[in-house]
Amino acid sequence: MQELEAFGRPSYIIVPNGFHRQDARIWKDRFPSAKVMAPRGSAKKVGKVVPVELTYGEAPSDESVKISHFDGVKEREGVVEVRSSDGTTFVINDVICNFPKLGGMMGFFLGPTGQPSVPRFTRWFVKAGGGALGEHLARLASTPNLRRLIFSHGANIDAQPNAALETARATA
Repeated sequence: MQELEAFGRPSYIIVPNGFHRQDARIWKDRFPSAKVMAPRGSAKKVGKVVPVELTYGEAPSDESVKISHFDGVKEREGVVEVRSSDGTTFVINDVICNFPKLGGMMGFFLGPTGQPSVPRFTRWFVKAGGGALGEHLARLASTPNLRRLIFSHGANIDAQPNAALETARATA
């Protein structure tokens, strides 16, 4: 924590969705001046643990960092876009995972595994009907100078991230 805090005090606590809200209270207690931010469609659920002060649609942004909701998931989750001198990075939580090949129940709920994908769990419980999520992933895949994908679940991708998003899009 000392190494992280050496960068400065955080201004925001980004809660990725209602399924990942349990630690938000701990972070808010440690950094009480930081504003809690959550996707609009998850704000009520996150609010059961910690008050939500901003939704992703209200998030400040600039040329370096932008937080937005994914299309096609009822504003329950979003993506963080970071632009730097070496290109663009997308930080993604549950909408796309990049697990190695898994079997058993975990492999079933998180499948298809062994590739970047929209897991079955997300398709069943987060995604809305229609093709909006796939279309959004296609737009992200067409991002010029895309350098990396950082996932909450699975290995990050820094080789051919555009192609990885297209692979995931095929499972949406």
